[in-house]
Amino acid sequence: DTLAVPADVSGGIGAWQAPVTFGDNLLWFDYGWQDPNQYLVLGLPADRIAGVYSLANAEFSTRPFSVPDRPLALNARALFRGSKKLHTHKAAYIMVEACEAGGAVIPGFEKEKCIFRDVDGRRLPLVWQEQIPKTLVGRKVQLRFYFRDATLYALTAE
Repeated sequence: DTLAVPADVSGGIGAWQAPVTFGDNLLWFDYGWQDPNQYLVLGLPADRIAGVYSLANAEFSTRPFSVPDRPLALNARALFRGSKKLHTHKAAYIMVEACEAGGAVIPGFEKEKCIFRDVDGRRLPLVWQEQIPKTLVGRKVQLRFYFRDATLYALTAE
């Protein structure tokens, strides 16, 4: 989902150039400083400009928020390029648990019940063993994410 037309350009991307919006992507254009006929176009989906990534085991929590009356979704990627022969292809994951504002895990919303493996999506529904968090609507919670070899871009309410 990245638009790119690589060229053998000796220069770097000109930080002074503003990106151009093309559909849902932001594009940066750069011209070779030694040869103006060489150019480079780099693009990123606008909703994936920045994310939280860790190759090793990692964890973080959101700030407490009131659960909206709309489904929660995750914009994330957890694709491991390991070896199926060595069974390391299952090493990339994202797990999510719902906690009280003080940090205690809410029963039924444990991390073992919300696991993503081999995913790359912008609207991955947050469900705990097929349970949509309707019982949490209006309640103040924190979401705690555990992940490895994954990138988390955004949490949204659909």
